[in-house]
Amino acid sequence: MLCRRAWYRALQFALVVSLAVLTGCGEDDPAAGAGLKPDAETDRVLDGAISDATSVPVPDAANLGTDGSTADVESPSALDGGNGDAGSEGPDGGVVTADGGVVADDGGVVTADGGVVADDGGVVTADGGVVADDGGVVADGGTPAERVAVLDLGLVSLTDGFSDSVEFDLPDDLATFTVVIDGSENDYYIVSRLEGPTGVLVTDQESGDFGLPPFPAQYNSPNRVVSQREGIGTALFPNNPSVSVAGGRYTMIVAGVSAANQSPVSATVHVRVLSKVGDTSQGRLDLSLYFSGAAGLQADNAPTSSLVLGAIEQLRGIYAAAGVEIGTIAYYDVDARFRTIASMQGAGNDLNQLFQQSAGHGPGLHFFFVDRIENPLGFGTIGGVAGGLPGPPRSQGSTGAGVAVAVGFANDDPELLAHVMGHEGGHWLGLSHTQEIFFSIEDQLPDTVTGQAGRANLMYPEASASAGHQISPNQATVMRYHIETVNP
Repeated sequence: MLCRRAWYRALQFALVVSLAVLTGCGEDDPAAGAGLKPDAETDRVLDGAISDATSVPVPDAANLGTDGSTADVESPSALDGGNGDAGSEGPDGGVVTADGGVVADDGGVVTADGGVVADDGGVVTADGGVVADDGGVVADGGTPAERVAVLDLGLVSLTDGFSDSVEFDLPDDLATFTVVIDGSENDYYIVSRLEGPTGVLVTDQESGDFGLPPFPAQYNSPNRVVSQREGIGTALFPNNPSVSVAGGRYTMIVAGVSAANQSPVSATVHVRVLSKVGDTSQGRLDLSLYFSGAAGLQADNAPTSSLVLGAIEQLRGIYAAAGVEIGTIAYYDVDARFRTIASMQGAGNDLNQLFQQSAGHGPGLHFFFVDRIENPLGFGTIGGVAGGLPGPPRSQGSTGAGVAVAVGFANDDPELLAHVMGHEGGHWLGLSHTQEIFFSIEDQLPDTVTGQAGRANLMYPEASASAGHQISPNQATVMRYHIETVNP
């Protein structure tokens, strides 16, 4: 019994974090899966990504799609990683710059290149924009704050694993919406069923096909959803072009299971629905960067580091091909105990605590730079890990509020560091691997190439010095649908 449970949990963990290629595996290693092989030169794999620097035409808002899981391991190296304890932050909330720009003085006040100064949260908009404080979305140059609406459904009770039906209404000009479920760090939560004006988006009826535990039916739903981080569940709609959303009434059931043994839980969760209206053909994404001292990087020297500057410049190019502009960049310190992320599962694990260091900071995507992320399964080196697929928007301080990146994995190579950031950031924005190493599960996007032929894609489950950066039109649409991507 114990052995069977241990094996199940190991399998679940491997699938949930998408651990790709094992250390030392070769081209004929069965772990590589149907048609997926590690890079012959470096044998590295990230949480599932690789691609060539190929720009992609920006799709219109009708083209979307994404799928799957997060986290990455690479053979000798991999992405997808860990976290730390609720440690001290940097001086007074950190240092902020705009556009790779200027640093502030005492760690909390920084100018953006329009001259606007942040307050004690250290978050600043660029190009003459408006200052954001407590994690909200800020209007800037004609981006109305009302483009994003937050519908607070309040506290929802789960009994024996499930809630009663919850109904909510969304506006007629709806483009996309995200459900965020907050609860105990001891549990996993998911949208178990969702039906709206366009039909069933998430089903609780198992199809018989393999699905990611502990919620296989939801994984195989028309709009795939995944439960990935303890304490918080997130689902983005729509996330592939086979489904659509429209204004009107939705009916939803929320589910939860124990992270320890996958048994149904009786609990109370807080549920929010964040919706976005209008044009999503372009977007802007602010970044917050957190430094643990790994590779000697701190908030005061990172803005002039060739490794960081080079990686940010590469990342700008990768995301620009998807119609996503990198906006304001904020720099913060976290405690040195986060340099090694030794645990990723269980209440209070290192990864959860690391992501919780984002509490009180601004909107956008939060990257945490550490030395190493240890793999609990004992093989491979993890290069990075995302806090959800997608990560939870407007949830700074949560267990899924960011992406952890192992600086050592990049070997002082800005391009490889940018690839890890772009790949894991892609997960956080809602993208799955083009094809999972395990069981050869494909994403739900018709314009991504699977197998070896898909190695040029950013979300291919492998990382190396020659990794590609291509983003398909469907993938680009999903990235722009994320609530933290501000659409002008």
